[in-house]
Amino acid sequence: MSRRNRIDVLVMGLGRIGLPLALRAAEIGLHVVGLDADYDLVQKLSRGLSHVEGISDTEVETVLRSGNLTVSEDREAGRGFEVAIVAVPAHFHDGYPDLAPIIDAIGTVGGLARRGSTVILESTVYPGATEGILREVLETQSGMKVGTEISFGFSPDRIDPGNTVWNLRSIPKVVSGCDAESLARVNAFYSKIVDQTVQVGEVRVAELSKLIENSFRYLNIAFVNELARLASVAEIDIWAAVEAAATKPFGFMRFDPGPGPGGQCLPTDSETLAWFSVRENGRKLGILDEAIVVNRSMPHYVVERLQDSLVNRGRVLAGSRILLLGFTYKRNVLDLRRCPAAILSEVLVKLGASVFGADPLLTQADWDRFPSVLRVDLDERSIASAGAVVLVVDHDAFDFDLVVAHSEFVLDCRHVLPVSDNVEFL
Repeated sequence: MSRRNRIDVLVMGLGRIGLPLALRAAEIGLHVVGLDADYDLVQKLSRGLSHVEGISDTEVETVLRSGNLTVSEDREAGRGFEVAIVAVPAHFHDGYPDLAPIIDAIGTVGGLARRGSTVILESTVYPGATEGILREVLETQSGMKVGTEISFGFSPDRIDPGNTVWNLRSIPKVVSGCDAESLARVNAFYSKIVDQTVQVGEVRVAELSKLIENSFRYLNIAFVNELARLASVAEIDIWAAVEAAATKPFGFMRFDPGPGPGGQCLPTDSETLAWFSVRENGRKLGILDEAIVVNRSMPHYVVERLQDSLVNRGRVLAGSRILLLGFTYKRNVLDLRRCPAAILSEVLVKLGASVFGADPLLTQADWDRFPSVLRVDLDERSIASAGAVVLVVDHDAFDFDLVVAHSEFVLDCRHVLPVSDNVEFL
């Protein structure tokens, strides 16, 4: 096979995990094929348009012009790869991890593999899934045995969308393999991509490490969310208390309360770990199960706080115009997966409120996912006409001074507004 036609790297899934990997591999001179089932996404990328925060159109255009990256929805474009990375989203539905998209991707990759290929899973799975059901799928679809004819490993993603300090290259990469040869091949590949790899001897260790990382964050978010409720009743400023605690130079990591953690990783990984505990040990992880309950209830708590505040001002929620600011799950990141604003808006509408929304990151297609919310621009008129404003996500594009100046009342779930008579903090 000629150098031009050789596929050094196949990336399955060109989302927030796969696209940075594809670009990085192409930037160092590898020939990369990126596959995604989303035709519109592929067409957008082929025109040099990025859909991932932190990756500019210029970066995509430059790599495409180099000839090192090809994007396609045609699976046959990836046939005969040297290394394949599966980076499709993990899901958790009806109390169980949903491996169907991952199984499909592994099966597809297996059908495109050749003898000597290396397959790496980055999608989050429960411990044992890689060496169990997914290895079986790979061997069946490829017709080759892992360890003798094809290599298979797991390397959990650690990308933090919107993080300007830590990126794909600078974050240490945990790598594992189903056998010694697979580990060596997985490590050799990532050693070209990132500054530091962390080799672990068992795939299950790597799988569990990912669940631990995100469940740790999820647990601590739940803890501070629960404290926010306590502090409200006790009339203590939770934000000032967290700020004071954060001055301790050891033994403490800061987490802030909020309307509930969203996105794919934190909730899904925590639910997967809780499920895995019951399956393997026959018992729940009590503290994690409670954290799931607390975090899931936070949008409802926001509504309770809003109701109480309106009553204190001689108003009721039913019939009020409520303006929600920020519908993504995270500041400055266009990702609507498990966004607290979706639950907030649903509950508010059920209680009789008229709900309006502003978010500079959303397109009209994104707004179509919220049929009960009337989209408005954040201006003096939309703010002044609202009986209450709820700041759900503090995007940089919001004019906070404008919000405070023209709001009758604001419930700030992120503690970013200046102290004012018409501002309350969660």
